[in-house]
Amino acid sequence: MENRKLFTALFIINFCITLGYGVVDSFFSLYVFELGARGALLGVPLAFYSVSKIFFSVPAGNAVSDSGAGRVLVLSVVCFCLVSCGYLFAGSVSAVVILRIFQGAACAAFRASVLAVLGNNTRKTSFASVSGTFDMSFYGALGAGPLVGGAVRNSAGFDGVFILLAVLCAVSLLIVLLTGASGINSKKEKENINTLPFRPGIRYIGLVSFIFCRAFGISSCAAFLPLFIEHGMKLDSFRSGIVLCISTVFMTFSLRPLSVLNRFFPLKNVIGFGGAAASAMYLFIPFASGFSGLVLVCAGVGFFGALSQPACTAALFEEGGKLGMGRAIGVFNLIMNMGLAAGPLAGSLIYGALGSGAVFFVSGAVGIGGTVIFLFPLRAGTVK
Repeated sequence: MENRKLFTALFIINFCITLGYGVVDSFFSLYVFELGARGALLGVPLAFYSVSKIFFSVPAGNAVSDSGAGRVLVLSVVCFCLVSCGYLFAGSVSAVVILRIFQGAACAAFRASVLAVLGNNTRKTSFASVSGTFDMSFYGALGAGPLVGGAVRNSAGFDGVFILLAVLCAVSLLIVLLTGASGINSKKEKENINTLPFRPGIRYIGLVSFIFCRAFGISSCAAFLPLFIEHGMKLDSFRSGIVLCISTVFMTFSLRPLSVLNRFFPLKNVIGFGGAAASAMYLFIPFASGFSGLVLVCAGVGFFGALSQPACTAALFEEGGKLGMGRAIGVFNLIMNMGLAAGPLAGSLIYGALGSGAVFFVSGAVGIGGTVIFLFPLRAGTVK
């Protein structure tokens, strides 16, 4: 990315926001339980958050294209700050549900604006390496969230958790204001892109099909892996924690070095190989031989996920250059969030009927199927 100061600012902002809400989300079900939610009510705030992200993904992308990524970025961070303050005073499940709706809207706007800034300020030849480096801020914070949250909650309770969230959001807002982010890409995108109808080509359709299937597999496995670890493999809490975080750790430290491969191999090959291999790892989870075997499989999930993700983002940026960066990212995020929501729902039905092993088989098969959908038109010669 040509503007290193801008990249550094976005990196820190993304890390702070992800860490703050990662800390909260790690213990969110316990927090809602303390507020009095029981049974199905425990899932209501989570469901509204997912629906909110889905609903606002496309409007957020359109706003980025129409009003500028900088303005949408500022608005999203301000909304994150207001939500963080709201958690300090929320005293009921209904109040938390409202906050989760606004949090979902802020998340949709934040992701669309940040990706648009990266895509519009990066040379095409550097798309993969820049996105791979940037994603370290997300996965690093995501991995640190439960550890930091556990320490803060033990010493200061949920008040301490929400104070930490508010501080991190305030730091993000300060950085946004100091860097003058509201002026980034404030002008509309090229008129010939904005005035034309949104007509994605085969490559873009294949890309969003791929990300839906990958998101489906990731979310369904994340939902049921803890059950498999504790009830199926009978691992203690310490080893369970290692298994649950190892994928994120490997992905965080593999993103930057593996993104270099995109300079030497076509994006479609890297996406296809990494996506298929990461999904194939899910098929081995039920056959993992004890703790060490499960760690190896989860490490493979993170490693191969890090291989495909920068290439996938680079391909999205290329499509954004044709369709309008904001609109292309908005639809992409919509499909991805639908996959993230569908995974646990389908997984619960599969788990109830066939057990946890079948969840991983279906997740892997769906992911591989998404890769085939992405690669097929390329092999048929319809897309370069």
